[in-house]
Amino acid sequence: MKPLVEYLRTRMGASRFGIVAVFLSLASFVGDGGLSLGAWVGRALAAWALMLPLRLCDDLASLPSDRQHHPDRVLVRTTDLSIFWGAVLVVPLVAGLGFWLLRGAEHLWMWAGLVLVFELAYRLEGASLDERNWSHLWVLAKYPVLVLLLQSRPIVMVSSDFLAAGALVYVTFGVFELLDAGILGRSRLGPLALWSECT
Repeated sequence: MKPLVEYLRTRMGASRFGIVAVFLSLASFVGDGGLSLGAWVGRALAAWALMLPLRLCDDLASLPSDRQHHPDRVLVRTTDLSIFWGAVLVVPLVAGLGFWLLRGAEHLWMWAGLVLVFELAYRLEGASLDERNWSHLWVLAKYPVLVLLLQSRPIVMVSSDFLAAGALVYVTFGVFELLDAGILGRSRLGPLALWSECT
């Protein structure tokens, strides 16, 4: 359990994924009615939880590369990865049940499709994922889909406002990826840049 807690603190911490969760939850209110504090906090927590299995899939797929380039990462130092694979299975199932009960079958199927597409893509890409310059283009596609999943309205009722917001979400993370890949990724200013961009 200790490696999982360390992973959550270091790879899913508030300085990066907390910011992302807040941003995605705010974007989910575009064209979806009024914003309330309770709904915003709930959606931010849900966004963070939905990102967890996708982030884990990404990190597990890039383990061979991380062993060479990032030997300090938690997954590289952990000998038994069963708790991480368990999280990759359990979190999507719990989220899927939540979607089915709270939102309906459309949200459940969209979530299942997102998870399956990403799992299949990571298996096909394998360790070479980090080495391909264009790989982040499809990886970032998950963020607009997560915003759509966070909305309470039926998925078929997507507004033009939402489509614009989804495009803005995608571009925001695309720009941040470019910044983060350089010197910003090794600087303490990374979270500040992400906050600024999301704002």
